[in-house]
Amino acid sequence: MRVIIVEDELPAARALVKLLKDADASITVDTTLDSVAAATSWFRSNPAPDLVFMDIQLGDGLSFEIFETTAVGCPVIFTTAYNEYAIRAFKLNSVDYLLKPVHPAELAHSLEKFKTLHASCGGVDRTEKDLLHVLKNIRLGEHAYKTRFLVPFRDQFVSIPVEEISYFSSEHKNTYLVTREQKKHCIDLPLEALEAEIDPRTFFRVNRQYIVSYPSIAAVHSYFNGKLKLYVRGSDEEIIISRERATHFKEWLDR
Repeated sequence: MRVIIVEDELPAARALVKLLKDADASITVDTTLDSVAAATSWFRSNPAPDLVFMDIQLGDGLSFEIFETTAVGCPVIFTTAYNEYAIRAFKLNSVDYLLKPVHPAELAHSLEKFKTLHASCGGVDRTEKDLLHVLKNIRLGEHAYKTRFLVPFRDQFVSIPVEEISYFSSEHKNTYLVTREQKKHCIDLPLEALEAEIDPRTFFRVNRQYIVSYPSIAAVHSYFNGKLKLYVRGSDEEIIISRERATHFKEWLDR
């Protein structure tokens, strides 16, 4: 399988190449491109690969701009360090994405999804159409996030506004919504799906187990090896943020 990578961070590109080779020995990475301009030029003068891994935010613009001026003609798996509203559009249009830093298990799942879709529907025309639709939705600002969650409580259901949510957590394959009063409710959405449903200006996925709301943050402390330790209001829980995620988390806090 022929793959190309569009990524402007060299360490991230190298890491992805290694993960791909570990995941599937048949994968050949033809080239790595580091900008919108380079990718546009490459697609205009080369036959389409089987699959593209594409970062969203490149040094000279958003990777969506590539699709405006040239035909990509193959499926794309997006990689991103940001939980922006574009991710909601990707999921709604059956375009997969990977959140950085890329985890081997998630990469394997995306590759399997690609192979299944490719085998069942050949996907090239559909992929191109979906990507153009994603771009249109983003430009029109057509994104709406959940304002409340309906959850079971004893023998009834209660509706919880997002303003009352402190964080979401994943434990033993279950997902929980935790309110500011520390009431815990099990919900039927995994964290990956939740990211597409909630406003990234208010919520941030700090690691693989937690998505926290901005108002719930009580304190952020430096931790060893560039990591951060996060505390949420009303809880003694210590949430550790990796060095890779710490930079993006601080940027999110500083918006």
